[in-house]
Amino acid sequence: MENNSERVAALDRLCELVETLRSPKGCPWDKKQTPQSMRGPLVEETFEAVDAVTENNPSHAKEELGDLLFNLILTAYIYEQRGDFSISQMADDVRTKLIGRHPHVFGGEKKDWDLIKRNEEGRKCDFVLDEVPKGFPPVLKAYKYLSKAAKNGFEWPDVNCSFNKVQEEFEEVKEAVGLDSKHLEEEVGDLLLSVVNMCRMLSVNPDVALERAVSKFYRRYKFVCDGMKEDSGKSMTDLWDEAKQNGL
Repeated sequence: MENNSERVAALDRLCELVETLRSPKGCPWDKKQTPQSMRGPLVEETFEAVDAVTENNPSHAKEELGDLLFNLILTAYIYEQRGDFSISQMADDVRTKLIGRHPHVFGGEKKDWDLIKRNEEGRKCDFVLDEVPKGFPPVLKAYKYLSKAAKNGFEWPDVNCSFNKVQEEFEEVKEAVGLDSKHLEEEVGDLLLSVVNMCRMLSVNPDVALERAVSKFYRRYKFVCDGMKEDSGKSMTDLWDEAKQNGL
């Protein structure tokens, strides 16, 4: 582990770089950014960092987490330049908040994490689901909604009930095929929500599970396309089965 002075010095150098890029003689792209325009880069860099962590490649993770850190500091510095808050205030605030959320570590009685968040300044909501950010992607939002509801007692007795619910919603989708498109869309949405709830009850993160499935599809379909280019005489189905047998 590096010592504290090395860590502080490295972060200071990064902050100084951001200041230079935002200075009158800095980079045109960096100078014109606003908190609103940085939303896209923040989302993109977050997903790239998650991909790198999923790959379990430390070198790639270091690079992508570094890119994310830069974009975070750049966004915070824009607020600092506007006089809204400083980077040091932001860091101190999150430190204080996390100490308050870990009384079992820093002294005091262990309390429910959600209750602590709910009682924090700006986090009080009349309705429990309003604690979930509206801007979350649909799958993550569904997972959070269902988790909040379950903690409030709105929960199936066991996971078999969630299996039955998925089957029920699946049958309703089949019945809706060929009918009004909006009704079909609604039924498909209900099916997806029931699958997300099943994942939650099985302690499976649906975003992670879907990402793994998508990556697997990519590998197998690429194998199929490469095989078709070779004109081996094999059908797409044969190549797909071969990809599965090869562990792709």
